[in-house]
Amino acid sequence: MVPNDPGVYLFFVRGGTVILRASGYFRSGGGQPLEVDGRQHLYTGAADKLQRRMKQHFLRDHRSSSFRTSLHALERIHHALSRTGTAMCKVRDERTLSRWMSRNVTIAFEPHADPFNREKELLHFYPAPLNIALQSSQPYSQHLSACRERTFEKRLPRHWYRPLRPR
Repeated sequence: MVPNDPGVYLFFVRGGTVILRASGYFRSGGGQPLEVDGRQHLYTGAADKLQRRMKQHFLRDHRSSSFRTSLHALERIHHALSRTGTAMCKVRDERTLSRWMSRNVTIAFEPHADPFNREKELLHFYPAPLNIALQSSQPYSQHLSACRERTFEKRLPRHWYRPLRPR
C-alpha cells in the first residue's frame, strides 16, 4: 500500500530496455538504467502525497502525468510499447495504457520530508530516461520532448479519452 505521505517514487518498467532501444535512447549516449527483477528504472518523481500522485499516474489521463504522456508519445512515434511483447502491450487509448501500466510497472517509493530535493538527488545518481523536466539539456530528453509535441500537437481522437474505471 502506498502511503499518502510526502516522498519520492521510481517506476521500474518491464520491457524498459526495448522501449529505450526502439526510441533511440542508447544511440543518444544514454547510460544503462538501474535494473531490478528484470525491470528498468525509467522515471523518478516526487509528491507531497504519494498515494494521490499514484492515482494520477495510473488512473487518470496523460494530462495529469508526464510519465503517461511520454509512454503514449513513445508508442505513437516509435511503437515502443508494442515492441516489448509484454502483457497488454497493444496500447490504443488511456484505458489500455492503464492496463499495460498495471501489468508492467513496479513502483518503489521512499517517504521523505523534502521530496523535491530528494528527487533531484536521485536523478543526479540514477539515469531516469523518461524524466525530461530536470534533464532538459540531455539529447534524449530533447528527442522525447519532440515526440511529445508531435503526438499532442493535434487533439487526440475522442476514443482516447474514454473514462477510466479502477478495477
